[in-house]
Amino acid sequence: MTLAAAVLAVVGMGCGGGGGDRLEAPAIGFAMEAPAGWKVSPRTPDLCSRGEGTGMVMVEPIREGGFERHVAEVSHELGARVLSRRDTRAGGHRAVEVVSEVPAQGVTALRLFIDLGSRVATVSFVTPSAEFDAQEPAIRAAFETVTFH
Repeated sequence: MTLAAAVLAVVGMGCGGGGGDRLEAPAIGFAMEAPAGWKVSPRTPDLCSRGEGTGMVMVEPIREGGFERHVAEVSHELGARVLSRRDTRAGGHRAVEVVSEVPAQGVTALRLFIDLGSRVATVSFVTPSAEFDAQEPAIRAAFETVTFH
């Protein structure tokens, strides 16, 4: 199963028509506006979609070696090639934005890794590579709305 198919399967389980406009991960107090045109799943507010594109918020323990190593390892999973990396901040936390491409699957991902100390919140948007340039500005604008409460 390809990365895109796996993500679509997960999003499909949670989507049921309609949706809101905020991605949320209540366990960590995370919220952000969904990118323009993306629909948040009404049953699972940490998942969203637009056409064949998918977005999700994941929280996991930092891998051995710390935040930077975690970002590097996850960014290269499934044979992904990193196209760009930028240090930033999100919701008052240190963060890294990574654009990566999985040519074998025809997808491009824009991920925001947020350092939460012993955990990492990863906000991941995966689109068909042919659609990425059109979606990137809306995704980046949504990243600017990240809050923790």
